[in-house]
Amino acid sequence: MNILSGNDLKGMLERGGVAIPNELKKSIEDFLKEKSNIASNRLFVNKNPTDTNYKKLENARYLEDQISELYKSFPFSNEISKSTFYKYSNVSGEFKNPYRWTDLCDYCESGKRLKIEIENLMTEMNFEIQETFDLKKTIDISEKRLANIETILQNDPLNQIRNSEIEKLKDILTKLKSFQTVIFHKNVAKTQRAAYNKQTQSTTFLEGKILIEVDFKQRITIGLSPRQINKEYYSQTTRSCLGFGIYFLNGLNQIELINFDIISSDLCEDARAVVRGFWLLREQDFFKDIEKKNYVIWMDCGKHFRNCEVVGYLLKELAEDKIQG
Repeated sequence: MNILSGNDLKGMLERGGVAIPNELKKSIEDFLKEKSNIASNRLFVNKNPTDTNYKKLENARYLEDQISELYKSFPFSNEISKSTFYKYSNVSGEFKNPYRWTDLCDYCESGKRLKIEIENLMTEMNFEIQETFDLKKTIDISEKRLANIETILQNDPLNQIRNSEIEKLKDILTKLKSFQTVIFHKNVAKTQRAAYNKQTQSTTFLEGKILIEVDFKQRITIGLSPRQINKEYYSQTTRSCLGFGIYFLNGLNQIELINFDIISSDLCEDARAVVRGFWLLREQDFFKDIEKKNYVIWMDCGKHFRNCEVVGYLLKELAEDKIQG
């Protein structure tokens, strides 16, 4: 019996010689689920013939990053090529890029820039850059080097080269500590994402509860045409869209999702609009049919949600209706 090495197997996969092992397929699927969120505003038809949900309409999942970047962080990327990873990540059509990237997190995006700037500064100062970026070790080395140079400058205060080096070291330390904050934020975000994914997929968790996801969607323009004169284009009214995704258990103990969107040309994206949206949602007949006395509410960190008016509504007004959260 011939035993293939990892490189031989990878080569065969790239040439389409054999299908990848089921364990590796499962690893790709689990990894992408960890790196994505359920899209409350986008559906897909399952196109995987081996899946039990083949040809059924399901909610898509939005990836948190481009597929090429996710491949780099995939734990078994040394066993498959990027094209193979892409092929098996899209078998059912479940994983999508968001329609827009304007909701990207400031912390997460600044982290990419900071890391590049830190590595450039360290290269400029002849720091040894490890293949695996050790943040704590790098901060310790930078602080020791800064202390040594400051000691030298006490005896030679006019040394311009050393003064310049101190400024660069201080810049590195500032960026490193900012990057430390980014890492902490990413760890919190990872925990929150795992909790959200678990809650929206667990029948046990949703028993006796409804989960409500709230978000302002992209401003939309109704009536766009491929051919328009300038006057028509610039005179069209844009509308805000406040979306509610409601997860609940149906009579067969299956998880269902209902999307309820409020579209208006005079809807301000503020806390008052969020509270009014909840009022309108709770007046709907479909909501009264599925409502439970226990709400689980997910929102992002936008100022229209992180607001005393919204918190007051959730903690006071809903509590008066005996709603738990």
